[in-house]
Amino acid sequence: MYLFALARAAESGTDRAPRNYSRPAALRPSVRAIIDGLVGLPVTVSDSRMQMVAANALGRALCAPLFDSPDGLANHARFIFLDPRADEFWVDWEDLAAEAVGSLRNAVARDPYDQDLSDLIGELATRSDRFRQLWASRDVYVHKGGLMRINHAVIGRVDLTYEILRLETQPELAMLAFSAETGSPSHDALTLLASWAKTLDGSSVDDARHRL
Repeated sequence: MYLFALARAAESGTDRAPRNYSRPAALRPSVRAIIDGLVGLPVTVSDSRMQMVAANALGRALCAPLFDSPDGLANHARFIFLDPRADEFWVDWEDLAAEAVGSLRNAVARDPYDQDLSDLIGELATRSDRFRQLWASRDVYVHKGGLMRINHAVIGRVDLTYEILRLETQPELAMLAFSAETGSPSHDALTLLASWAKTLDGSSVDDARHRL
């Protein structure tokens, strides 16, 4: 019933332009400095709605399609379910899709009155059959890190380990740091990606709020 109510609310605005979600929480300057300092690692920061709050240059280069989404929002869940490039970009798309739905369920449990979160779930339910199917499973997922396999347009296939660091001062935010074993093909690919990232416009720490 909850999902149907969200879907009906989203359907009432399907003929309008994409809704304007609230801006993510501002990142503390000290956290920005840390992200900027990790020049050899792709780093991103997302909120409980899976909306990208910030990324360093390498993180932005790694997740370039998310920032170039046709929907104009750098949001992991919206990219996974609404962008046709997602299932090619993420090697393990099906697993990530299930994890994304579980994470959103967990976010709803923590804050059932988050209107932006409700709007996001309603939009995904309206526009994605696979989202509706996965939501019906009622699984809850808490990200703890793992392996991320990506087909990148510039550097090809990379297998990266990622760790998720919760920000104690801003518990609604989580930092994702990606790495590859030294000497591995994926590590060499990250080095190449770092060179490519230098050709992109924008500062080394890019606040995704300016893209929303």
